[in-house]
Amino acid sequence: MTIPRPLLGALIVAQLATVAVAGEINEKSGVAISGYDPVAYFVQSKPVEGKADLAVTYRDARFLFASEENRKAFEANPGKYAPQYGGFLLPGTFS
Repeated sequence: MTIPRPLLGALIVAQLATVAVAGEINEKSGVAISGYDPVAYFVQSKPVEGKADLAVTYRDARFLFASEENRKAFEANPGKYAPQYGGFLLPGTFS
């Protein structure tokens, strides 16, 4: 069975709208992205564990940072570093 392209497009848009309206960020163990520093992925090109004393709340999710510099970078531009689509996988994607 194949899904017509217009229907598939509508389903994807509906999924995105649900995430956008909810405004939720995927959290595990009470912190976003499993406690890893979101800025480090861009600056160091690798996952680096964040520290609990360097936390910021953004969109009701708690993000941890490895350094004060990374925390400040996130606060200055959270949209650049926060996970896209709230950190949820969209249907038909794999990690």
